[in-house]
Amino acid sequence: MSKSWEKQPMESAKAYASFVEYLALGRDRSLEKLRQKLGKKTVRHFETWSSANDWVTRAADYDAQMAKETMAAQSEANVTEEIEKFRARARDTMIACYSHGLQLLAVLKPAIANIDPSKLKPSETASLTRTAIAAVEAGINGEAVMIGVDRLLESLNGKDNNAL
Repeated sequence: MSKSWEKQPMESAKAYASFVEYLALGRDRSLEKLRQKLGKKTVRHFETWSSANDWVTRAADYDAQMAKETMAAQSEANVTEEIEKFRARARDTMIACYSHGLQLLAVLKPAIANIDPSKLKPSETASLTRTAIAAVEAGINGEAVMIGVDRLLESLNGKDNNAL
């Protein structure tokens, strides 16, 4: 479907070229400003072309589309910014967890070394196993966020966005 601001079937090349210049004047456009910009003596031809080719409506359609595209670009920029803020928070959190985890492991290491597995209840073994797996998983996920594994995967798959 063609856009209303594109060349119309019955619109001459000169009329369309003038319409493009009219669009370029922005939201405060007028035929008088177009006359001045193009250095013409009167607006007569512009009035005829504008009326015959519905310049005012087409310009409004163009302005609405440009506003929509601008809003979409701003929205995408905001999403990208929020993703980057999340990544920074995740990195900082992972670094803090890593540091605290190392401190905790240093304290627990002597106690863990003295555990006799044969004296553990099945529920204690299961709990220690879940805790160990969770610690490893948290470390892997944190490192993945820090080095941008999602971005690497996207680039390898040929995607061009930064979404998680």
